[in-house]
Amino acid sequence: MSDPLDLLQSFLGESLPASLPLTHPPTVISEPGSTPLSQILLKTTGSIPVYNLSTFSSPPPLSSLPLSSLKPSSIKGLTPTSSQIHRSDLSVFLPPSTISPLITHVSSRIVSRIFPKNSSWSSLSCQLAAYPENSTGYVEHCDVQGSCLNGDEGDDNNNNDESRILTIIYYLGYVNLTTLEVLDYSPSFGGELNVKSPDSSSSTTIKPSIGNLLTFNSLVSRHSVLPLNSTHGFHRLALTLWYSSPSPSFLKLNSKWYLSAPPLLADKYDDESIFIGIPSFNDDDIINTLKSIYLNATNSNRIYVGLVAQYDDWGKIYTEFESGYYNLKPFKKNIRILNHHPSLSTGPMNSRYLCQGLYRDETYYLSIDAHTRFRKGWDSYLIQDYKLVEGNSKTIITSYPVGWKLENEKVIVDCLDSTVLESMGITKREGTVRQKSNVINKQIKAPPLVAAGFYFVRGLGVKYPSNVHGVFFGEEEFLGIQYFKEGYAFWNTSVGVLFTKWERGAGRKVEEEMGEEERRGVEVCLRGGEEWRKEVGF
Repeated sequence: MSDPLDLLQSFLGESLPASLPLTHPPTVISEPGSTPLSQILLKTTGSIPVYNLSTFSSPPPLSSLPLSSLKPSSIKGLTPTSSQIHRSDLSVFLPPSTISPLITHVSSRIVSRIFPKNSSWSSLSCQLAAYPENSTGYVEHCDVQGSCLNGDEGDDNNNNDESRILTIIYYLGYVNLTTLEVLDYSPSFGGELNVKSPDSSSSTTIKPSIGNLLTFNSLVSRHSVLPLNSTHGFHRLALTLWYSSPSPSFLKLNSKWYLSAPPLLADKYDDESIFIGIPSFNDDDIINTLKSIYLNATNSNRIYVGLVAQYDDWGKIYTEFESGYYNLKPFKKNIRILNHHPSLSTGPMNSRYLCQGLYRDETYYLSIDAHTRFRKGWDSYLIQDYKLVEGNSKTIITSYPVGWKLENEKVIVDCLDSTVLESMGITKREGTVRQKSNVINKQIKAPPLVAAGFYFVRGLGVKYPSNVHGVFFGEEEFLGIQYFKEGYAFWNTSVGVLFTKWERGAGRKVEEEMGEEERRGVEVCLRGGEEWRKEVGF
């Protein structure tokens, strides 16, 4: 049987280049008279309509759209009869995954050029709308809840923590909902969109031609759908995307855990659960980490946390569960806590062993550190990434995440790309492998290295030993060897899903204070005696 160090040597050469070149999508070709994309959110006043018109030539198949679910539209606060006086269309909301090619195009080539650095949208809602022939259209309005900046009523479905800021309409032509026959726009059909300037002194008319992609500022662009004429039974069909941003009051109260980054869009996978193991040693960021987990999850009810809390004054930290603008009280039933005094702690390996003891057969196991930030939609996206590479083999997703830091009371990350692990060789002093992560912009098969602060597996994965104490260096080598031995395939994520705080301030420098007991623990992990070999399966 191969010695663990032989196994270790067998994958040391599988390192990756420092980085891969990032590709930039081509510029969107805008129609004459359009507002530059970078100015869409800046032009909030003036006598010129604020809009950008481009084209996208890959409409979704009509058969993939929920045409049979279309129902008369309603406006929040109005009765169905009153709603039909304002708007005469049929509509249905649909998940973004239904129209993923359009979402990808819009996100990478339009939205990314509109939102300024360190600012972003927080949610996306998608609607399919169909206007029948001879309908009265939609009266002049703007797409915000309550009063928009120039005083009209809106019909926003978002909560009070965020507001629509960007509207994008994609025209699919005039469609027979039974035969799916499609006609392009003709002036005789009607149904054009009229967009007014912020001061309402001028307007422009947008033709709903197939492939037209209209972008405008939801807050200031008052618009209306003009009445339709006879269209021979065809409905004017369009997809509307609403991008929302958090309110200033929300940002002020939640700046320490909220990450301003586009949410991750994926299928929900509601029937699968995630357990998160977190060892925390006097880490005052744990409450913000828990908030980031639950309040950014697509389905917070399927998230379970096993927290090994090692605090001098855990009672003080615990009171924060029910404090702040967003409290954690609704999620307490999903958080399993093992609390003991830090003087009883015997190192991270034992702490993660205790975390695993709180696992209760959830679908997936996620290991993180107590100072982590998550992107909105992280849970569904992480499951989706896993399923894309899992196949018929055992799989682990792992890497050192990109770092985050707090600047002017805002969470700032270096980038939103994924990372992949690479070995740096064996240290002379401890005889352990040093590893690092490199930024990359796609999901790839990675070298068999594991980051204890971020790995994601189906089931529990490799079990931590119960009898190893005082070890810091050696933990990740143990994980890498064990997952390699068990035949796991190693992958990273396709984008940045979560982020860790690497700048920890003043604290123990383990490499400068490694004692003899810890050194022996490393030796046990990497080489082991007969008792150890039996326990880990060598």
